[in-house]
Amino acid sequence: MYPRYWEDHNFGILNPYHPVVGISWFEACAYCDWLFQNWDNVSESASSISLKTKAIRLSLRTEWIFAAGGDEPDGRYPWDGAGEQTSSFKEFLRHANVSSDIGVGHTVAVNSYPLGKSPLGVMDLCGNVWEWQANYGNMSEGKLELRGGSWNDHNNLARVSTYNNGRPSDRNNKIGFRIVLIPQA
Repeated sequence: MYPRYWEDHNFGILNPYHPVVGISWFEACAYCDWLFQNWDNVSESASSISLKTKAIRLSLRTEWIFAAGGDEPDGRYPWDGAGEQTSSFKEFLRHANVSSDIGVGHTVAVNSYPLGKSPLGVMDLCGNVWEWQANYGNMSEGKLELRGGSWNDHNNLARVSTYNNGRPSDRNNKIGFRIVLIPQA
């Protein structure tokens, strides 16, 4: 009934501000459905000033890329502004939790890297966890798309244009999810 790493001291319940990991695509979608059905009764809804939702779901590829500021030029990161492209690994590490080489070795609390926000102000699109998308990545193999890179990957995998594929049943400590709330008109 709990995510795979719920009891793990690096990833689970002891870290309430970290992204939840060990969630399959099916479980992420089920959570979105549950959250939609229970929106008026959860604490998250109180912070949204009576936001009435039309839907709650995983992001589409196009939505994720838009939130990250677009994928042009090729090779940019979510925090790079127009015409910019982070090239220094040292500078990169100030923006995101990517690469076990730096010694963190697990997820960190959401919003720990304020320099990593996208031009639209969206936090943590890069690093920490791969995020399930609503899109298929490789339909011929039945795989779904993941975006953002993780705490245990090379920084090149965290570029906006980069994605990964996973089976919908995959559950590991590098995979999480991001939800999209679609407000009523």
